[in-house]
Amino acid sequence: MYNEVNIKLLKNMLELQDKLNTKTCGDKWTLGITTEGREINWKRYIRMELFELINSSDKFKHWKNLDGDVDFDNIKMEVVDVWHFLMSEALTELSISAIILMYSYSVINNDYIVAKELDYFDIVDIADNMIESTYTNGKGSMNDMFYNFFKLLASVGMSFGDLYKQYLVKNVLNTFRQNNGYKQGTYVKEINGDEDNVHIMSIANNRPNITPDELYEKYQLFYNNNAGKEI
Repeated sequence: MYNEVNIKLLKNMLELQDKLNTKTCGDKWTLGITTEGREINWKRYIRMELFELINSSDKFKHWKNLDGDVDFDNIKMEVVDVWHFLMSEALTELSISAIILMYSYSVINNDYIVAKELDYFDIVDIADNMIESTYTNGKGSMNDMFYNFFKLLASVGMSFGDLYKQYLVKNVLNTFRQNNGYKQGTYVKEINGDEDNVHIMSIANNRPNITPDELYEKYQLFYNNNAGKEI
């Protein structure tokens, strides 16, 4: 996971997240408050996404069918959502250069092997550990969250390159949401039975070399043609 290319990708993601948070929340977002005076709690949002990740199957419930399906595609989407909030929390505490150093240290000192066969219960155990790390404070808290996140990333079979690609797609979607009434409650999230992240990921997967600007335009066209239909 560690190389100079990944460092550049990480820097790009951090800068994009900072830009998105400023657009969404205002210039004081790093102080934990939006333009409207609403509290921001990134660690809480991380926990919420991890709970949703766990809930991608009923297997964790001992009283239900252990042979039930696992939605691994959704699990990977939740991991990317966790990354948005983890970067945001990191940016409230550290500079971009300091975050890069922390990432480098975490990866160099830990053996993250991308899983070829996914084990739902192994993924859940790591998610539980990350949830616990969000309740701690102090110098080691961020290191613990980064350690658990990249362990989680590997456990769901995703490389750093996979994370970068899916992050860019979700970043475009989050920007699109903000520009199309997400805060005002007028945005249509579910179209033709699927949520927007499914549709935009499909567009990206069908066009591997698509740029963020092109992806935005393609999704705008899809949204305009479908969001107003009866579903």
